[in-house]
Amino acid sequence: MNDIYLEALESFGVLPNFWCSSEYFEKAEWVTHQQGNKLQVKNPEGMTMLPSIDIREGIQKDSCWAGFSGMRREGKPLLDFEFIYDPVSFQECIPASKYKMIRKNIKWALEDIGCTLHLVFSADLVDSKVIDFLQAWNPSWKDDESFDSEVFAQYLVNGNNRLFVVDYYNKVWGELVYDYNWKFINFRYCIVMSGIRGLSDYARILFYDWVSEKYPGIFVNDGGSLGRDGLYQYKMRLCPVKVNEIQCWL
Repeated sequence: MNDIYLEALESFGVLPNFWCSSEYFEKAEWVTHQQGNKLQVKNPEGMTMLPSIDIREGIQKDSCWAGFSGMRREGKPLLDFEFIYDPVSFQECIPASKYKMIRKNIKWALEDIGCTLHLVFSADLVDSKVIDFLQAWNPSWKDDESFDSEVFAQYLVNGNNRLFVVDYYNKVWGELVYDYNWKFINFRYCIVMSGIRGLSDYARILFYDWVSEKYPGIFVNDGGSLGRDGLYQYKMRLCPVKVNEIQCWL
């Protein structure tokens, strides 16, 4: 069941940011409060996380943790970016020169693994295969304070929309997690087995090919860069159709 706040966003045609999905609200324990005509989304500590909505007038530009891409005010600090992609564009990877590095990474991944990979839903895998993968996976950024590890773990283990990158024998090489709102597919997480050259790019291309077939015409919001220049440059290399700036309105 959708959240009343998210329904209001759609009714007013407001472009949702990366944190807008009923699943994210649930896993982050964000709750919509209604007082009269005003809707506010608060975290467990009582902080207002998103712009409030007057159900008669629309978005209110008051204090909140994260605004929307259409909200700009001089002096408000940048919270993060949002990288928006057209999944169909990734089908151009073979001929387009701008995707030269991606093609090279996919070639390396195929060489290292020795076979092609494909995607399956979590329900199509034996649980032990998933457990083996998660136990073997070792993130280099697991201690990054900017990363919400509790929400991440919930998505990784209990997410409603999980795809796994597997080979012919259903050995798991990666996991892709997403959710959605009325406007975008939110690409939450991409984790892959370490030691395989180019595997992250390969997994992402499989995901975008899958989205283009499953949800034709829908763009993907791949979130921000968390203040990391390397991640920013990586996502720019994937040629987004748009890069939004999200301000903090506290």
